[in-house]
Amino acid sequence: MEESIFLEHLKWCSQKDNDNLESLVARWRSAREKLTSISRNEKGAADGLTLRPLPESLDAKIREVTSQPAFKNEFAEDSEFKLVGIDNLVVPQLAVYLDYAEQLVSKYPKNPSLEQLFSICIALQRVHSDVSEVKLNNSNRIFYAPSKDFRFIRLISENVENRVSPELIKGIPVIGFGALLGFGLPVVNVLSTGGRMILKNGLHRLFALKSMGVSEVPAIVVFQNASEKIGDFNLEYLLDSPRPPLLKDFFNPALTIEVSLIPRKKGIRLSLTAETFYTQDSTAD
Repeated sequence: MEESIFLEHLKWCSQKDNDNLESLVARWRSAREKLTSISRNEKGAADGLTLRPLPESLDAKIREVTSQPAFKNEFAEDSEFKLVGIDNLVVPQLAVYLDYAEQLVSKYPKNPSLEQLFSICIALQRVHSDVSEVKLNNSNRIFYAPSKDFRFIRLISENVENRVSPELIKGIPVIGFGALLGFGLPVVNVLSTGGRMILKNGLHRLFALKSMGVSEVPAIVVFQNASEKIGDFNLEYLLDSPRPPLLKDFFNPALTIEVSLIPRKKGIRLSLTAETFYTQDSTAD
């Protein structure tokens, strides 16, 4: 990670941490040197990880998950349910939010069974963060949520005839057009590509579980090529580096820096404009 990227992350730090910026940068440089040393000694640590099949006792749960439309829309046929080791998963994220991870630990069973781990890691239902709306004007809205996972999903258009209360608007509405905002499917999923296992979703759950002593979890493994960038890193680096960042690195005090962040929300601004024009009707006589 370049120093400029580290400094970019620090812009949301508390005033106390910003007052100690020189000390934080010095600690980051020390951590980078330590990682360079570790990388020389752990070449190939991310290569050739072993995947284990899930026991037949979970077959009913797997069938329940795969029958859901949300799963079918998210995952292609080239995906499998596997038991995945946590430590040497390649992690393309730079930060873990410790408060959130501690909340997860407080909710999980102290010694989770494999069935309980499946429910934690392969959860199609999620507790949604509060979403608030700010109306700027008739054509512009901003929606906020405390979760970084809050995202634009897609545009939709639907027939709304007789579905909108006439007291709310003028005219007779026929077509409704808008956007769907929400969250990603809350399942731990891993990308298998280039001989490595890259964690695409579920970092905080795996961090919380590892802190509880769990070393292996159920996950959905996707076997396909990836885009140019995953998380905070380019795919080329994650695949070509002799020793990319691994999940276990978050538990090495020599490689981590803890800072306090200013509370913030993620916002999505939506704007709608309408343009009226005429074109030839090819269906007319």
